[in-house]
Amino acid sequence: MRICIQKSTGKLIEMQSDATEGTLIQNAVNAGFPLDDIEEREITPEEWADPNAPWNQPSDEALQAQAEATRQALFAENDKPLMMYMRRLFAGDETARAGFEACNAYAEALRAMNDTPGWYKDPQWPPKPEI
Repeated sequence: MRICIQKSTGKLIEMQSDATEGTLIQNAVNAGFPLDDIEEREITPEEWADPNAPWNQPSDEALQAQAEATRQALFAENDKPLMMYMRRLFAGDETARAGFEACNAYAEALRAMNDTPGWYKDPQWPPKPEI
């Protein structure tokens, strides 16, 4: 089997099981990839299946979607105690202030995460408040 990868990223452009040499290069050039940033080579089925191979790594888009889904789930999980503390504060229970502030600070930390470019590649989740 033959693969064509983008040299700068290691990402797979195309794979064909019976391609003749040069076919994948031509396809990549036709798709708009610069000739000096593509490589075509023969690989074994074992290389193709290697989970550590660059072509088997998730894309930035997939990493971002996964991290954003986790972030939204953490927001939702935090909303329940946050609302409980808020209701207690509105009812005049000042003992709820510390819990409310901790949950609110956690939500703000989650909100600020995506202000950092590439945050989704290795998200550093803020610690959950102890409530």
